[in-house]
Amino acid sequence: MQKTAAPVVDFTNQTIIGVTAGSHRTGGYGIQIDRIEKVQRAGGDRWLLHYSETVPAETCSVTQAPTTPVVFVSIPKSTLSIELQDKQVTEACR
Repeated sequence: MQKTAAPVVDFTNQTIIGVTAGSHRTGGYGIQIDRIEKVQRAGGDRWLLHYSETVPAETCSVTQAPTTPVVFVSIPKSTLSIELQDKQVTEACR
């Protein structure tokens, strides 16, 4: 199995954001970033990161291996704060 090369990141021009769904005792969990937008709020502008966390339905068969879903994204370098907006999606059995 070949390892994928790490992406080149220019930290002078980019900020990296990582989002995790935490550790779970089984498989069937996932996380994805749906969109990122710059918004104006009373306290000042900020980034709003919308993400979805997928969880398996209770009746699904899942792997019995621990999982820790994580996703990373880069945005233009910024000093704005980042606000997270989550949505949980129950995955139907396949």
